[in-house]
This record gives sequence, structure tokens and C-alpha cells, in this order.
Amino acid sequence: MLINPRIITFLTLAETLNYTHTAQRLNLSQPAVTKHVQALEEEFETKLIIYENKQVQLTDKGKELIPYLTSLVKLNQMTMEIFHTEEEHVRIHLGVCLTLGNYFINDIIESFYNAYPKIELVVYVENTKTLEDMLSKNKIDIALSLGPTTQLNLNTKTLKEQEMVFIVSKNNPLLGQTLSIEDLTDKKIYLREEGAGVRDVFLLHLNKYSLSLEDFSIVKTAGSIELVKQLISISDGIAPIYKISVEKELENGSLKILPVEDFKMSYPLTILTPKNKALSGTTQLLINHLITFIHKKL
Repeated sequence: MLINPRIITFLTLAETLNYTHTAQRLNLSQPAVTKHVQALEEEFETKLIIYENKQVQLTDKGKELIPYLTSLVKLNQMTMEIFHTEEEHVRIHLGVCLTLGNYFINDIIESFYNAYPKIELVVYVENTKTLEDMLSKNKIDIALSLGPTTQLNLNTKTLKEQEMVFIVSKNNPLLGQTLSIEDLTDKKIYLREEGAGVRDVFLLHLNKYSLSLEDFSIVKTAGSIELVKQLISISDGIAPIYKISVEKELENGSLKILPVEDFKMSYPLTILTPKNKALSGTTQLLINHLITFIHKKL
């Protein structure tokens, strides 16, 4: 997988803003540098470089193009690293929060293996707090989380916002009523265990309304998403939950969304990596793949 040399020439010229220095660095003639840039301009059908006050300047389109071409070069380098490695197996340890792990991690694994068959993914499905601890101890290379982190030793990259909703059984008498969050404080509410991202996000949103769990008279804890859904389906309880984890039940009508006025909940899907550990090329490949996959599928 080779990068078009015109791209390398343009990126080098964009850095040096000098044809002579670019030619010297790439061991090319100045006319060759000019031809490379002109060919790229023809390909993109726009001017990328101009002369202004006898100085080389990037056009606005040229500036816009740089991050995309830079990413392309880096991706090429990482891909070459994978396919030229002498190791029989390249392994990445990936942690995934329970919400994501239960509902679409298989699709991620399959698509990644199709793209990079030489890389082995070792996947751990845990709650957010456990994933943070594993990252801090370098037991995993990367984590996908749907909850807030307070760990200062972790890098975070936020992706798409994920909606949270209140779910109830299809026969819950609250359906059809106009409700505020205060109206729910005397109702039975089911939450995931401490350390679960969905619980922490709910508490963050309560805090915005000067509320806490102490304001709710009946709070029950369940250790898994599936258990929460089962308890809701056979009771008159309420549960805050990520919508992606109940899409099947919402579609077949076994669970319903309970609208609550002026109380919208969401949190971005986040990629977590340890600050004290440099990312390998293979890990960066996985990150790029995850970003593309998530923006397409979620």
C-alpha cells in the first residue's frame, strides 16, 4: 500500500513553504516539486499553493486538505507496520463497557478482523470503573466507555452522543401522563451498580436539577442491563438506560419510553487510553477503525 508521492511532496512543501528546501529534503528537482503540486491541484480541481509577496502560501483549500492527507500518510505507515511485522500475532487488549459489549461489540470485532486479519483482539466487557482500573494498570490498551471518567491519568477522545431514556413496562400507568423529573422521586427506580457508566451519567444529570438519589424514595440496584430490563418488564418501576440497549424491546413493544419534560439525558461514547503508555501503530489502527465504525453505525 503506497502513498502517492505527490501527497508527500505537497505536505513537505506545506511544512517548509520553500521549493528549494522541499526538493532537497525529498531528493527531487525543483521542477519535479512543481509538477507534483500541479498534478495534485489538477486532481482536486483547486489551487493549493499560491505566491504572495514573493512567498509560498497555502490557499484555504490547501490548509483544509493537510489534516486529511496527514492522516492518510499515518494510516499507510501503520498498515505497512502491521503487514511487515515479523511476529506471528499482533495482539490488542480492548476493553468495552457493558452497554456496548452486550449490543454491538460482535459487529466491531468482525469488521476489524475483515480489515486486519493479522491482528488479534482480546476483548474484556466490564463496567466503566473496572475498565479505568485496567487501563491504569496497563492490563488493556484501549477502552470504549459510555460514562464519565475522573481519572487524570487517562486520555479521552469523545465521539457521538448517545441518548439515554427512561424505560417502563408496556402497561405502566404513568404512560400518557405529563411528568417532570420531580414527579418520579416517589416512584421505584432501578439503577445499575456503582461503577456503571449509565448510573454515573444519570447522577450527573440529576445534579443539574439540584437532585440526588437521596431525593428518590425507592432505589433498587441491578447488576446487569438485562436484569434491569427484566425487572422493569414485570413491575411498575422506572429505569434510566441508554437507548441503544433497548432498541429490540422498543421495537417489539415489550418496553416503552417514558417521556419526562425538560429532562434530556445523553453522554458521548468515549475512547480511553493511558497517558503513561505510547500508542502502538496497531492500537492507533484500531482507534481509527472504531471511529469510522461508530460514526457509520451509531
